[in-house]
Amino acid sequence: MFPDPISINIIATDNGSPRLSASTNFLLKIRNLNDNAPVFENPSSKISVKENKPIGTFITQLTAADADLNDEINYSFKTKTSFFTIDSATGIIKTAKSIDREHDQARFDLEVVACDLNALCALSSVIVLIEDINDNPPRIIWPMSETDVIQILRNESSKDVIIGTIDVKDYDSGEAGKVSCVFEKNHKFLTISDCRIILTRDLNLHDDGLHSLRIIASDNGSPPLFTSKQMNIYVTNESLNDTALEEIMQKIVIVPEKLISFNGGSILLLAFGGAVTF
Repeated sequence: MFPDPISINIIATDNGSPRLSASTNFLLKIRNLNDNAPVFENPSSKISVKENKPIGTFITQLTAADADLNDEINYSFKTKTSFFTIDSATGIIKTAKSIDREHDQARFDLEVVACDLNALCALSSVIVLIEDINDNPPRIIWPMSETDVIQILRNESSKDVIIGTIDVKDYDSGEAGKVSCVFEKNHKFLTISDCRIILTRDLNLHDDGLHSLRIIASDNGSPPLFTSKQMNIYVTNESLNDTALEEIMQKIVIVPEKLISFNGGSILLLAFGGAVTF
């Protein structure tokens, strides 16, 4: 490529004796043809961004060069996406919406096309990884309802028997998705281990009746998130019929938890006049 005119001197000489010659000068200007496609500085890249960032968050900027003179480059996505935008002149990619890792997706494979005025193009791949933050509290799936009643037959139960396993779900990943379970306060014959409800001793006649407890599920995120649900256990020596069970359920009083504070990685929760610290 010759950006400036080239000065050329031509000399013509005959074969006579003596030899005579003549010369002339002229400028030769090479006209530029658009025969070079753009070239990306980075044909592939991988970027990480935390989820739930606001619209317009900067992701990256792609740059392509063209060997042709004064050639404009236009940037665009090969496949349209509703999650990101790209500036056609600068190649800057930004978020077009707030991305939720759990409800949207954790990885985006973008293809960016850089084209010059002669429709000669180059392709660059961009992988955007959405990093998880602890934005989902645990969900207690079982017990299903705070008015459900779990029956325990006294004469058929003994120490170390597993009454049930608390079914918990956390949509976050890593440590933020790991959940532990506890009772809001200690119980005289029940405990929780690995979210399993276990009898700590044999039951007796004095244990008969309704026992309402609040289960607290907390994740290992920073800060931790938690949820709670009341469960109701009825100890009896005979199975309850539907009518008796319905009467008990109507008498259940649901007492909600009260979040007091979060300080130094601890959650203080007051309910039923008691407190628990994680």
